[in-house]
Amino acid sequence: MSGRLLIFSCFFVSMSMAQSPVQHRFYAENNGKSSVGFSSGINMTTADFSNKFIKNLLMDKELDRGVLSREIDRLDESKNRIGIDYEIALKGSWNIKSTAHNIIFSVSDGAHFHGSFPMEAVDLMFSGNKKFAGDTVDVSGLNVTGIRFQQMGAGWAYQPGLNTSIYGLVSIVNGEQLIQADVNRAKLYTSTLGDTLHLNVVGGYKQSDTGNVGFARGNGLGLGLNFGLQAPFQAIGSTQWMLSMDVFNLGFIQWNKKTIQFDIDTVVTWTGVEIPDLDHIDEQFADNQLADSLLEGVNSAFKKTRLNQWLPGSAVFDIMQKKDHGFVLGLGTVVRWKADFNPFGYVKAGYAFSEHIGLQSQIGYGGYGHLQVGLDASLRWESMHFNIYLRNIEAMAVFGNYAGGSAGLTFKYLFQ
Repeated sequence: MSGRLLIFSCFFVSMSMAQSPVQHRFYAENNGKSSVGFSSGINMTTADFSNKFIKNLLMDKELDRGVLSREIDRLDESKNRIGIDYEIALKGSWNIKSTAHNIIFSVSDGAHFHGSFPMEAVDLMFSGNKKFAGDTVDVSGLNVTGIRFQQMGAGWAYQPGLNTSIYGLVSIVNGEQLIQADVNRAKLYTSTLGDTLHLNVVGGYKQSDTGNVGFARGNGLGLGLNFGLQAPFQAIGSTQWMLSMDVFNLGFIQWNKKTIQFDIDTVVTWTGVEIPDLDHIDEQFADNQLADSLLEGVNSAFKKTRLNQWLPGSAVFDIMQKKDHGFVLGLGTVVRWKADFNPFGYVKAGYAFSEHIGLQSQIGYGGYGHLQVGLDASLRWESMHFNIYLRNIEAMAVFGNYAGGSAGLTFKYLFQ
């Protein structure tokens, strides 16, 4: 039975796109040995959209109007959120003369995206403004942030006893790409005949150097800090429990002086083009006839400047029973900053088939979604450790009501 479940987990890892961070605990349980390995994960979570709509949008030739209509009807008027995280990392540790001390290192590539999309903004983007003729559309609160970065770090890990460890890792952060748009206020009026548009907008936009695009291109530089601890304790009938705490990506990036930044606070009225004489149509489209007040407002606020920005980081607190055989229970919480993320809490229940094989189910609430279900599997031998997780099973099971998919894999080889 356990073999089938592990195969099931591996199958979905290969095909799926979160709530728990994509970073993983790697430097615990080395037991005085050097190690090398990798970790990878990609998470996409939202409670407001559905996998059915996202599939139709990304994979089908034409957007189904019925699917779109049902999606619009179920959205919140002011805020519909989505969050995506990705990381792949090579990690290792070098034990210092068979002591409790290890020098640790990590090289990683990561990305984060989050966005908030008011209902009328979604409707306007996919349906156009024809249906709003004679009315005003309020798209205030629309915002998106996307960032990609690489890290190269080194640090120290200390393991004074079995199942007890503490570590810290300092990284140089390369800022590859940034895009951020915030619409604080935006109202669009369309006249009944559709010949007049009136837009009142307040917002801002930031983007890294558009002329320097590609993997690991240097558009910013910063520092990041990861640290954590793990310690056992006795509770509830002398059962052994494990307390873990990790902080990931506590740091910042300073984007270079070619970073684009502008703020918009303007009112635009466009009354269309009047063509009384077709013989002189070219004159109607002359620059002096079509002065774009929105563009003028943008150009006046446009600048290139250095920009300091916090990394989207996270903190994880976890308590889990430690057994070589039998049922295990646990709970935990995740908090994040600079990610538009609600606190996420979860409980775990699983079974340790032996000291080498374990399975855990997870039910959580919060983050970018509501109720979320996950599955973890672990394989541990003296020289090799595997961990696999699958999240947002509810979005795969109830395809039309939820969206998301999260999966990750960690492998560690310990030198004997």
